[in-house]
Amino acid sequence: MLSIPNLRSIEYKIDSVVVCSLVERVMQKALEAFFTDPTCDLYLEARDAVVDDSSFRVAYADMLRLTTLMRAGRMSEAQVELDWLLPSWALSPRIHGFGARLAQYFHDGEDVELFRFMRNACLEGLCASGCGTEETPYVILYPTDALDLIQSIGEVTLKQSHCCSDPSLDEFECQSGLKVVFSRAIERAPSATVGV
Repeated sequence: MLSIPNLRSIEYKIDSVVVCSLVERVMQKALEAFFTDPTCDLYLEARDAVVDDSSFRVAYADMLRLTTLMRAGRMSEAQVELDWLLPSWALSPRIHGFGARLAQYFHDGEDVELFRFMRNACLEGLCASGCGTEETPYVILYPTDALDLIQSIGEVTLKQSHCCSDPSLDEFECQSGLKVVFSRAIERAPSATVGV
């Protein structure tokens, strides 16, 4: 005898797949728009789309794991880790810098250029997001963004502290005396270990 499936269950599964697919398309379109024209508005739109994606998981431990693999010369494992991290870290200058280094290691010239381009676009978006002051802080997404931006302008960080006037902001003091203010990075649900 043929059993008839629960139509509500099928309808729900179809709807949830459509919603997930729609969110992924929204994120993809936002990222494409940003990488085509790395302006402040498009960076913020792409940032929101990445954060709104249900697969968004960022923990600093993920970046440390990738860094450890690369320093140990375990490049094949690092490539697997990078591929796994990229969707959630799509706007990270550092992840694209690592991607360029891995592509160079594997002699993939096209990917080297692509990752360098994406790294620079992410830095442009970060720079466009604010002025680095308490009134208009740089809007970051990842725990590594602040240091990447500071390094890109040729500065060396001495210390990090919370702003007294607004605890949602972090202030970085640089060797030159420059003080740079950032919004807090978003960390969400530590991810499972891959490769290590």
